[in-house]
Amino acid sequence: MMQEMEGYEVYEAYLDGHEGEIDRGEPFILEVRELETLQRKVIMARVSREAGAFAEGQPLWVRRYNEEFLEAPWAIHVLEELDEDQVQPVRADIARGETPEQERIY
Repeated sequence: MMQEMEGYEVYEAYLDGHEGEIDRGEPFILEVRELETLQRKVIMARVSREAGAFAEGQPLWVRRYNEEFLEAPWAIHVLEELDEDQVQPVRADIARGETPEQERIY
């Protein structure tokens, strides 16, 4: 499917509930994995379903609930890296009281 991925990866649950912000191009808090370093980060960012939507953006690979990636990347413009001890991004499945099928997402 995908060869060499670059940019960021996000679990779909961190995008659920932010459709309004995504549609309006407004920033929100989410957790991503930087694919170059494989480091998990909590960030403030703008997200678009359209790859290349931001001049200063990078590819954002969305991992679905079933662990598969969407066919094509979205776009992300990271505005700020946040202290994960002070800010907790909301994951929709856990917020709804659902338990993920697997403990480990990534």
